[in-house]
Amino acid sequence: MDKSTTVFDTRDFKISRRAYALECAFEYFIALLVADAFIAKLLKHLGASDALCGVISSF
Repeated sequence: MDKSTTVFDTRDFKISRRAYALECAFEYFIALLVADAFIAKLLKHLGASDALCGVISSF
């Protein structure tokens, strides 16, 4: 086995990959929450109805 193959099998590498995936998922969900709230607030400020805000935010 050469050195590059064993690096990917180390415990630290696997932990860091798992932590990175969790961080990406967390960031994605936060971005979804913030984007929907921002769009709804913007539409309400522009005078859109609650029904329209609900339909657009559901996408």
